[in-house]
Amino acid sequence: MYLFAPDAETLIDSVSFGLQATDESYGRSVDAAPNWIHFPIATPNATNQLSPTQSLIINELMSFNSSVIGDNHSQFDPWIEIYNPNSDTLDLAGWFISNDAGNGRKFRFVFGNDSTKIAPHGYKILWADNEADQGITHLNFRLSNQGDCVLLYKPDHTLLSDSVCIGGLAANVSRGRRFDASPTWIDFIVSTPNATNQSSPAEFVLINEVQTINASTIRDNFNEFAPWVELYNPNPDTLNLEGWFVSNDPSDINYFRFPYDNDSTKISPHGFMMLWGDGQTQQGIRHLNFALNANGECFILSKPNSAFSDSACYGLIATDNSYGRISDGNPSWQNFVIPTPDSNNVDLFVGIKQLEEHSDIFLFPNPVKNGIVYLSRNISGIVSDLQGRELLIFKNENIIDVLSFSPGVYVIITSNQDHLRLIIE
Repeated sequence: MYLFAPDAETLIDSVSFGLQATDESYGRSVDAAPNWIHFPIATPNATNQLSPTQSLIINELMSFNSSVIGDNHSQFDPWIEIYNPNSDTLDLAGWFISNDAGNGRKFRFVFGNDSTKIAPHGYKILWADNEADQGITHLNFRLSNQGDCVLLYKPDHTLLSDSVCIGGLAANVSRGRRFDASPTWIDFIVSTPNATNQSSPAEFVLINEVQTINASTIRDNFNEFAPWVELYNPNPDTLNLEGWFVSNDPSDINYFRFPYDNDSTKISPHGFMMLWGDGQTQQGIRHLNFALNANGECFILSKPNSAFSDSACYGLIATDNSYGRISDGNPSWQNFVIPTPDSNNVDLFVGIKQLEEHSDIFLFPNPVKNGIVYLSRNISGIVSDLQGRELLIFKNENIIDVLSFSPGVYVIITSNQDHLRLIIE
């Protein structure tokens, strides 16, 4: 195909093309570009643009911004946050956005400007202020603080990427997805422009106890002895750690993030949560993406907005010992010879040792290796774990079969209230 000037001699432009599929077109990659491509969705009488298969999401809006965030002209205008949930950068160039369902082409993003690009899992703030002359992220319509709709179209102007309608909002309150890309919308008293959507609680969760070398203390859900961190909720209400962060790197406090919509992230009032520092996230949401350093490090817990909740720094901890608060939530820390995972912090070694000193019964062998432990005389009692759970009852015996027990530390409590430590290897 050739295009000639009116003199019928001067060649203005030409193109050669081969076989095309039905309803497919062949055109310049963007208007006037030197490169030609096939368009599965043709764009007759419109700008040439491939519509990506990926979608962008309207993530948060504020129609009455009196003091939250200023634009590039230091003006507090209504804003719309667009979120890219994809693993690739997406460019808004050629896309349309509107607050009028009858006119989806109300505003079109320009081509050839990096300001229209959104990084993977990134955000773009658009100023819905009807002042398009102030920059390419300023729209030619203004969000009404009495309620409005927003529609985002792909470059072919027919494929709707996302839309939302909101009611009136109070000053400095935003309406957004409960978390990025969530189907549920909520009001944010503290808005999160250009950041992850999350309501951060005022309450704190504490790091309560740490064990870096777990050779026989407690098994995880895969029956493995893994390093662990115990968290403690000192509050009278259940707290949900969805969206919270943990890290062992002070330069990257957002290294691991708890997922959303899973009951396993909830901590009951004055309750505990075990985190496995083994770098094996495929084993469950409480398994971290890093391994605790046996030589010592710092562990950091942050809220969803990256605000500090707690941290703990520790050195080398002996095998099967732990380092924890002397009591739950106490600011003072100590070494525990008998750890208390998923339970109240108390120095069982001191308490049991004092009780053992006043007992006329002793065990042998201790530690136990072959599954059989002998008492110095016949007596009745129970065997419990360190959480106080009763595991075995014996009556007028001096031989106890513990072959089925996992390696670890246990307590034998006799009918005379003697307390004896039992170590199984």
